[in-house]
Amino acid sequence: MKPTPSQLSAISQECACLGARSAARVLTKFYDSCLASSGLKVTQFSILVTIAAHGAIAITKLADALELDRTTLTRNLSVLERKGLVQISTGADIRSKEVRLSPQGIAAIQEALPLWKKAQGVVRSNVDYDALMEQFRNIQQKEKMFV
Repeated sequence: MKPTPSQLSAISQECACLGARSAARVLTKFYDSCLASSGLKVTQFSILVTIAAHGAIAITKLADALELDRTTLTRNLSVLERKGLVQISTGADIRSKEVRLSPQGIAAIQEALPLWKKAQGVVRSNVDYDALMEQFRNIQQKEKMFV
């Protein structure tokens, strides 16, 4: 049976995944515009902040912490390494790689942090932030149910 245009329209309006991805794109564009003067995108800022929180960290563990596949993370880390913001070296196990912030990476976070705080303040004042974060946590805790 071929779906009708109204059925397809309902799917596009009711699909939780489409809605979440659309909202994520809106937020990403907003944060990117706020961080633009720092030269970082919000995805790069998030990676740098996560590295800073962990210190030197294996790329696999970083991918898990960011909920990114390793290939996507490696591609992003290559850009950050070319910019001189991170250093990648052999880990404790010769088969693993470890990433840490360079002094330039620390400086980049320091420059971007006030811009991020301003963006975060705008978001917090324009949405029910606590409820939003609760929904994110709820979905993340139920991840195994969706597999």
